[in-house]
Amino acid sequence: MVKVLQDQRCNSSYNLQGKATLMPPLAGEKTTTPEKIGICCHLTARIFWGIVQLCRLSRDDDDDNDSPADTSDLEALRNLLSDIDPIPWVHHAPEVYVWVTFTAAAACTHGKDTMEVMWTPMRFLPGVNGTELTLLRQGWQYFKWLRRARKPLN
Repeated sequence: MVKVLQDQRCNSSYNLQGKATLMPPLAGEKTTTPEKIGICCHLTARIFWGIVQLCRLSRDDDDDNDSPADTSDLEALRNLLSDIDPIPWVHHAPEVYVWVTFTAAAACTHGKDTMEVMWTPMRFLPGVNGTELTLLRQGWQYFKWLRRARKPLN
């Protein structure tokens, strides 16, 4: 049996193996947007390091590592992203929004899922930094790099 520790402020739980799972708010409580963003960042970091670690393991092994990565964090992140209004996030922390959404998109295994994740950011991000689109270009470079890192897994 795994013990679960609950953090009441961000409505997430962490079991002893380090897995994060979202928990519904307590009766009558609402999760605020900053709390949701914090949970998104935590899940994104877990997804990122999961890709990097599995990539490293697959390159260290002689056998191909064809076991799929754990998708529970990605599912939770995608659900949470659909529940957050992107406008304040893009306005106050566009770099974090790019990191979260592009990581989630790179972790998706199906093109349809990638498109669903990227639909919202692509509506808002082109207007963030004018005609240079530096943030968007860097986001796409990061996306390509993470996809290449994940490629041996598929």
